[in-house]
Amino acid sequence: MSEKNIQFLLLIEALKNTNRMNTKTAGELAEYIAEEWEALYPDEPMKPISPSTIGRHVKDMNATGLYNIVTSNNMRNGYYNDKFLFDAAEFVIIAQALYRSTTLSVAETKDILNKLLNQTDDVGEGYFDVIHHQLYKTNRAPKRKISGRSLPVIEKIIKAIGSKKQISFSYYNWSDKDRQRPGLMEDDESNKIKNFMVSPYFVVWESDECYLIGHMENEGGAEEDKYLSHFKVSQIGENIRITNRECTSITCMKEFERYHLMTTIYPSVTGIRKKNGKMEIGGKRSAHELAAFALDRYMRENPYMIHDNQDVIGVQLIFKNGFIGELLTRFNLDSKRIKAYPIGRFAAEGEELYSAQITVQPNEGFYTWLMGHANDVMVSEPVEIRQEVERRLQKALKAIKEYDDEKML
Repeated sequence: MSEKNIQFLLLIEALKNTNRMNTKTAGELAEYIAEEWEALYPDEPMKPISPSTIGRHVKDMNATGLYNIVTSNNMRNGYYNDKFLFDAAEFVIIAQALYRSTTLSVAETKDILNKLLNQTDDVGEGYFDVIHHQLYKTNRAPKRKISGRSLPVIEKIIKAIGSKKQISFSYYNWSDKDRQRPGLMEDDESNKIKNFMVSPYFVVWESDECYLIGHMENEGGAEEDKYLSHFKVSQIGENIRITNRECTSITCMKEFERYHLMTTIYPSVTGIRKKNGKMEIGGKRSAHELAAFALDRYMRENPYMIHDNQDVIGVQLIFKNGFIGELLTRFNLDSKRIKAYPIGRFAAEGEELYSAQITVQPNEGFYTWLMGHANDVMVSEPVEIRQEVERRLQKALKAIKEYDDEKML
């Protein structure tokens, strides 16, 4: 094979993993080709490849229709590949997430997977047959998926976030009147369908469900009343629309001061203050408010995406040694942030007990998490949280006993 042909193949390899956020200049491409050539043929010097030659090769690649190598908007950033294949591992992760998602209907899942099928390798295509049969067989198709369409709703939410506009929608929810299927929520006073006016900030995933994080504009008016709310995307009505009203800045939310990245990464940072209801740093408002919000930490400290207007508090936990992994995964993946230490006591089965403090909003999501792990973790402080957990456990035990007593009659 000629030197030019080998250089061309090495160029294809160099461009394979580029994208709009990871470009390569002609110089970087030439350097990659030279390094790979030396690794392949250490005893055969290669004639350097020029930027003009790289440009011609890129033009030839695009002419085949098999590639779409794009020049970035900033010419100095170079080239990137805008047509690529997912490898098998990437495809399987995406396909399985789509299959499990309760937000997407079966039809929407099929449509997305069919598009992805054209973008995966042969091994990925093989796994597609597995998911294909699970989706198309009536007795195997996921029963948890919704019957409507969520993608048009998500698209409007994303457009509203990009244009910083509020959205308006009705919301489906289960009630005593709708035991068979969810109905649209009604206003408690007027008994008319409730209309939500929301400033949207994020679309996130939690436990196979897609959520909108935003601020309800028609709930409270004072600055101190502004806080974040969560909505299941699958329950947002089809009448969603983008309004002409500007979004309330996320910096106005009571949660922003805690979850601003500067205070998250550097808790002792100074110069952070509020002005006209908005968070400012060093006298200048953040240019990227949503990017400055510590979303991952916020989601970890609000289990199951349940949230209300309570303040975040510190909770001291006592837990078994083997539970530290679950604790770090749920509340802080950085073990240096959660200081776990032995308390000199042991569980009934002999496992050593540890203690650590977490920060969390004491809402229903947190109590659900505690109840679900009652055999491995308990609350030490504050006393009111421990007492509430005890009350719930006693109530559950009482219900079981009452049920068993009725069976004996």
